[in-house]
Formats: sequence, C-alpha cells, structure tokens
Amino acid sequence: MKNNYKKIMVALVTFLSPFAVLSQASAATGSQQLEITPTSLVASFDKGTTSTETITVINPGTVGNDIKIYATPFSVSGENYSQNFNPIPNAENVSNWFSFSKSIYHIDAGQTLEIPYTIKVPSSALAGGHYATIFVETNNSANINGVVIHDRLGSIAYLTVNGPVKNSGNFLSWSVPYLQRPDLTASVRVQNTGGVHFQSTLNATIQDVFGSTKYKFYTQHEILPQTIRQISPVWPKTPSFGLYKISGSIQFLDQTVKLPGKYVLVMSSFVRMIVLILILLIAVWIVVKIRFSGGKGSQMMSKLTNKKTVKKAAPKKKLTNKKTVKKSKK
Repeated sequence: MKNNYKKIMVALVTFLSPFAVLSQASAATGSQQLEITPTSLVASFDKGTTSTETITVINPGTVGNDIKIYATPFSVSGENYSQNFNPIPNAENVSNWFSFSKSIYHIDAGQTLEIPYTIKVPSSALAGGHYATIFVETNNSANINGVVIHDRLGSIAYLTVNGPVKNSGNFLSWSVPYLQRPDLTASVRVQNTGGVHFQSTLNATIQDVFGSTKYKFYTQHEILPQTIRQISPVWPKTPSFGLYKISGSIQFLDQTVKLPGKYVLVMSSFVRMIVLILILLIAVWIVVKIRFSGGKGSQMMSKLTNKKTVKKAAPKKKLTNKKTVKKSKK
C-alpha cells in the first residue's frame, strides 16, 4: 500500500511539474541609508567592572546624515520573540549601564564612523543574563505623504554578569505541516529554563523525492532565560509544486538533537486549483460512464434472467407428462 502511495505521488509530481512556477517575487525595499556593526554584542563582566566598547556606523549613501545614539532596555514576548524596548516594571533597566561621550554625530556620505561607549556593571547586579539595545538613528527625518520617518538600526547587547547561575534548556518540538503553500516552512521550539542566555545552532536540509538536495538552511539564535523560542527555517523561492523531505539537527548547550526527516507536499493556490479541476473532471467522467454502462448492463441482465426462467420451466412440464403416461399404462 505504501509503495502504491509513493508511486502515485511521484506520478502526480511528474505530471504537474510543468505547471510549477518559482515563488512570487518579494516586494522591493528602499535602499538602506545606514549600516552598523556589530549587530549584536555578546560579552561577560564581573560585578562592579567597567568596559569600553565600539560600534561602527557606515553611510554607503550619497547624502550626509546627523545621527543620534542611545540605549534602551531589551526584552521579548511570545515564542516568536516580539521585541520590546521599553522598561519593565520592577526589573533592572540595563540601558542605565550604558553611557556615550556624545549623543549626536554627523556622518558624511561614504564615511565610516566609530563611536565608543562605556558599559558600567553595578556591584549590586545579579548574576546571569542582562539585555539592552544600542540604537543609531538618523536625526534628519524624511516626510513621506505627511508621515515622518526616521531610519533606526539596533545592536542587541547580550550581557552576562559572572557568578553562580543555572544554565539549562530543553528541546520541545520539531513540527512540519505536510501540506503547505510556498514558501516551505518548518518549526523548532527550544526552551531556556536557566538564568542566562545560550546560543542555538540549527541546520536543515531539504531534498526532493529523488534524494537531490534542493536547499540548506543554517542559523544561530540566542535563547533568553525563562523563554521558549520558535525557530522557523524557511526555503525562499520554493517551487509552486513538489514533494520534499526536510531533516536536520539543532545544537545548544551540550545537547545535539537530530530532527527526523518529514515529507512536505508544496502546492501553490494555482496548482491546487488545477488539481481540483482534474478531480472534478475525473468524477464527472466516472459518473457518466456508470450511468451509460449501468443502463446497458441492466437490460442484458433482464434478458439473461428471462431466458434462464424459460429453460428451467420447460423440463419440469415434460417430466410431469411422462410420469402421468406411465401410471395410466399400468
């Protein structure tokens, strides 16, 4: 039964392959006026220490900009890690640990600017993870259709205050819906049950039904304390139709979890419409065939039944006559 199912799916893939259209073009985005590096800072500090760091701002555009630099708290909510840059009540405001010699700078077109800043860890800080964001924002606002727009880029600071702290986490799930529209997407969920962040590394491979590798996915993410993070590998520009297998592994802390292979049938809305039309046509053809063949079949059956009845009735009458004659002779 399984072999027949695989044969059917391969045949369907082969038949519909000509209809496959590469995934839709993504929406165009405006040119980025500023770039910053690093996009994140991962560092450890002892309590009561001070450290000087640097963030680099690049202006690849053709116009100079006034920029301002500042720090905000950083936290997340939900498994999709919706970002929050506002202070949390009754929580340490880590942005207060950051100081800048200047808050306003000017960067010319094509210039690279290095901005120093200082991190001062309070002696009262708790051991474990602490988080903030350094923002670089254009001071020259753009006005588009009455909407004031500021370009803002952020660098997330993942800070660890040294000391005794629990460092633990769990793998929760590996989920891949069987029937999908482009782009092909999977989901891995990892939980941090400790008091400090840790990094996860996800590797995934997508193959077609013939075992040919179509796409490889690699990403690293920080998992914050007491949170669950959903990491979703996506195959961009997935073909409109195909049967694929996705598998991989995820590493975090001292754990390596193998993600077993799962099959995915990708069908765009257009391909689904074609399949539905084919199913309807086949259903109509079957109904018509049954009706026409059914009428002829019933007529033939009635004729055969009548013939059999006549043949069976005739011999009985002859036997009865013969017996009657013999008795009369005696």
